[in-house]
Amino acid sequence: MTGILEQTENELKKMTPQQVDEIIAKSKKKKKNDFAMFTSKEDYSFQLGNVKLILELDEDIAKHFLTNQEEFERLKNLAMKQLDEGKNKKLIENLKEDYQKLYISSVSIGEYETGNCINFLIGGMLDNSVGYIYVKDKKDLPEMNPGGIIMIREIGSGWYIYKTT
Repeated sequence: MTGILEQTENELKKMTPQQVDEIIAKSKKKKKNDFAMFTSKEDYSFQLGNVKLILELDEDIAKHFLTNQEEFERLKNLAMKQLDEGKNKKLIENLKEDYQKLYISSVSIGEYETGNCINFLIGGMLDNSVGYIYVKDKKDLPEMNPGGIIMIREIGSGWYIYKTT
């Protein structure tokens, strides 16, 4: 299903700064629950960077992580602290701007048949997604299966890239 994402990337890249500003201005006039492609320049940058990262080769997804590893570690540590405080599922929502700078769409716990991993979801279409997983212990990695995770690649220090069907 990457064709839709490739088309989205192409359309976002083709936009002039004036077109971006026009969409932002129109989005401010919409009602709260109305769809807006993006609502700010930061949102536009996130949308473009996110779709580009989704479409990258595994090697480049790993490079993105390694280039930004210090920030990923900081966010992971804050998420771990929330878990220690008994919070679960969606994590560090108050830091959405921070993880979106890394082109991560959400951070959560308990995905993919194990509650012992932190999922830094990049994104995807329906059940075809890509992201990073952090696990303290390799034994807690989710199992691959044809209907779920189809690829897990170790980056190091408890971090992995994953892809789903």
